[in-house]
Parts: sequence; C-alpha cells; structure tokens
Amino acid sequence: MAVVNEFLGGFEQSIVAVVLLLCIYVFIVHPLRFAPLSHVPGPVGCKLSWYYISYFDVRLKRNDKIAEWHKKYGPVICIRPGEVSLASPLLMREIYGTKGKYIKSDFFDNFMAYGARALFSIGPYWEHQQKRMLISNFYHRTTIQKPVVEQFVRERVHRLLHQISIRRQEKADSSTIMMYPIFNCFAFDNISQLLYGPRHSANTLETDREERRLLLQMKQAQLWGPLKFNFPIVVSGSILTRTVFPDGFRASLSAEHDLAEWNWKTLSEAMADKEVAKDHSLLARMLAVKGKDEQSLDVNYIASELFDHLNAAQETVAVALVYVTYHLGVHRDWQAMIREELQALPTQEDGFPSLAAIETAPLFEAFIREVHRVNPGASGRQERYVPEGGKEYNGIFLPQGVRLQFSSSRDLP
Repeated sequence: MAVVNEFLGGFEQSIVAVVLLLCIYVFIVHPLRFAPLSHVPGPVGCKLSWYYISYFDVRLKRNDKIAEWHKKYGPVICIRPGEVSLASPLLMREIYGTKGKYIKSDFFDNFMAYGARALFSIGPYWEHQQKRMLISNFYHRTTIQKPVVEQFVRERVHRLLHQISIRRQEKADSSTIMMYPIFNCFAFDNISQLLYGPRHSANTLETDREERRLLLQMKQAQLWGPLKFNFPIVVSGSILTRTVFPDGFRASLSAEHDLAEWNWKTLSEAMADKEVAKDHSLLARMLAVKGKDEQSLDVNYIASELFDHLNAAQETVAVALVYVTYHLGVHRDWQAMIREELQALPTQEDGFPSLAAIETAPLFEAFIREVHRVNPGASGRQERYVPEGGKEYNGIFLPQGVRLQFSSSRDLP
C-alpha cells in the first residue's frame, strides 16, 4: 500500500509539473517566440495578454500609451495578440485612402443599428464603395455650401454667441466657462437640421429639452465606453452596476438606446411630413435615391445611416470647436493675428463674413488645420485587416487577418 501511495504521489507531482510547463509554454513561450506576431516590436505585456492594453484603455490612456510605445519601438508595434498599430503617414494613406482595399474588422459590428449597417460599419471595401455612392454627393463641398445650409448655420452661430454671453454674465466672478456643453448643443442642432430638415431639427441651444439629457448620457457613454467594451461581463452584472459604479455609468448604459429611440421617433415624424421631400436634408436625399434594383432604400437602413451621422457629428464637431477655442486662448499672438485677419473681411447684413470669404483667410485656415493635426476630432481605432497573403510594413511582414490601426499623435517621430 505504501508503494502505491508513493507511486500516486509521484504521479500527481508529475501531472502538476506537466501542467505548469504547458501553461508556461502556452501563455509565455509561444506568444513571445512562436506566435504570428512574436517578431513584431512592442511591449512584452501586449504580446502576452489581450487585457494588457485594456488596463490603459479603461483609464482613458490608450492613445497616449500607444504613442509612447511608438516612440520607443518604432512605427510598427504589436499592441495586442493579433493586433498591430502603425504610425507612418505613408501607411495611413495606403490603408485608409480611397484606393485602399483593406476590409474593416468586426469591431465595426458594434456600430450596427436597427439591424442594418450604416456606411461607417460596412466591412468589405467593395460594399462600402457601392453604398457610399448613394449618399456621398450630399456632403460634397458644393452641396454643403449652398445658401440654405449656410443660412441656418449662421442663425445658430448668433444663438451660440448669445448663449456664451449669457453664461459669461452668470459666471461674472469666474474667468472660465464650460464650452463643451454649449458646442455640443450647437453641433447637435446643426446636424439634426441637416439630417431631418428644418421642421424636425432639435433646438437644444436655447431650450432645456429631452435632447440635452440625451447629450449628457452620450458624454457618459464615451467616458465609460472602454470599460463596457473591454469587460462586458463586469458591466452586465446588474448588482455590481447598481452598487459600485456611479450614476454617470448607469446613465451611460442606456445612452445609445435612448438616442436611437429619439432618432427613430424623429425619422417617423419627418417621413409623415408631406413637405420633407422638398427639404435640403440627408433624409430627403435618401428617400429620393434608388438602389441597384431600382427599389427605395430600406427604412431600417435609412434610420441606421441617420443615427450614425447624428451620433458622430454631435461629438466630433463639438470636440473640434473646443480644441480650436482652447488653442486660440493659449496662443494669444495667433488669436490677435486671426482676429485682425477676419475683421478685415467684408461682412454681410448679420455682421459676419460669408463662408466663402472666411475660406480666403489663410492664417485662420492654417491654424484650424494645425489644431486638427495636434488634436484629431476622432481618435478612435479604425481597425482594418491585413489583406490576403499578408503584407510587409516598414520592413516587418504581417500575416493576413492581423488587425491594423493607425496611431495619430503630435508626439510621434
């Protein structure tokens, strides 16, 4: 019996040793030495675990950390098993240019709405190009600069300045005011009119309506989005959600759903409007165009496209305006030169130059371009797959199917 026990004890120790060695090989040796991206420069933690970068993502430090790694390891780095970040302007043109044939990753499945894919979430480039032809003309420069568009934007600029004046009076004892909420309302009002038409647009700048609550929820959703994406199981725990996380997090859980409901309600009201076809709006455009089969576009697709544009524009425009305002405040010398340049332009009846005149102001144009370079309005990951057969990037070969993203930062070499 003693011999049997001794044998079993030795056998158990051997099993433990084998399991331990197997774990070391699977979780350490293989990722660092034999995995498809083991030869790609980058932090060890990024090659070992999908969750290493998640730690920085949840802390809203993902982009800064990737920029730091690029400075250390070069323009091509591994940031997660199966995922690579690139930091070369030439590669950016190749991957995201109009002639690029890179397929979007399944990350874009998160942007589907109403069971339909908007243009932004379509993966295959050939499908994206076909769908883009249906609506791209609406955003051409000649279309956006039509008097009907410029007029309602100018009207809202006056309302924007009025609201800023009111807040300055309310904050007379303070040298600062919160600009993002004002710009967010301004952007939301403009894009809603461009999408649905003048009779169905929002008016959040001057009235405290439901839309303001939706915008606050969406801001919370952006703040808590990385946590929900990286740790969906944690987020789905209702008890943890109610007891641990703050109110802002709970509000973020229904943000996109609530905005989608608002979009559907507004779309339904607009489509019931007999005059909507005469409006200069994306909805009117989409109701007029036909697909390849000469059939009208599916209502769910129209709703998905409008929702995507609404969601994207209200955020990116607000962020862009905040950064431009911030840098004008920081660089007082540029502010003085741009003010002098704009004041020299001929004005219209409302006291402002025309859009065409503003576009002839080189200093203002250069300043805005530099602000967009330093602080991109959309810094999310635009993932693509390495094409079939694999491809070499800056001397490093990547196998097909690897996820690619481009990193944009003023700190990159």
